[in-house]
Amino acid sequence: MLMEWKKTPGLKRKATKAMVKKAEDAILEIKKLLPAGTNVEKHWSGKGSFQQTVQALRQDSLYSVLYRHTSSIPHVSDVGPAL
Repeated sequence: MLMEWKKTPGLKRKATKAMVKKAEDAILEIKKLLPAGTNVEKHWSGKGSFQQTVQALRQDSLYSVLYRHTSSIPHVSDVGPAL
């Protein structure tokens, strides 16, 4: 999500180099815990991500409106700093 912020006017300044580095480091640590051969970079559809899958189906607006809105519910960290 931080990489999307870097491309989004109004959010670019929120995705600082320090935040991106911290996120990348955390991802590397989590990947170490996964079984050997686990590929988390590729979505089950064969595309690189869920977003790319939706784009291939030409449903970009669906992703932008529905998925981004609902992702804040299970991913509380998307909303902002902890209360």
